[in-house]
Amino acid sequence: MSYFIKKPLEGTLSGKLTINAENVVINDEIIDISRIEDIGIIIGSYDNQEVEYSLRSIKPKISNGTDNVITLCFTDGARHSIHFKQEFFEHYISIKPFIISLIKSNKISILKAMIILNIHDYDDIQEFKKEIN
Repeated sequence: MSYFIKKPLEGTLSGKLTINAENVVINDEIIDISRIEDIGIIIGSYDNQEVEYSLRSIKPKISNGTDNVITLCFTDGARHSIHFKQEFFEHYISIKPFIISLIKSNKISILKAMIILNIHDYDDIQEFKKEIN
């Protein structure tokens, strides 16, 4: 028996999302970076993240890690949004090579990339700029 209550999954997790430096793979479909015009990523939670704790709560609640979504906007005008599970804190950092490729191909701005990657500290910003060049 666990001390925590995990948020129940609303729906099912199915399929596979893989993000590489040059493409995104959704199930077996390879989407080359050249087809992407814009991207939006919302990182909302990771698995077992404490989401609710108060003195009135008998058992604190933890996340199932699925409050995350990536929206791909394609050059042909189509959009595709996918909810995904983040396994651990800062799991999203693994998409940094992909985000850098988007910057280099002028798909997103450095500012948008820093928001996606949660880069705010001055030294981290300078280090990120070096990685891009």
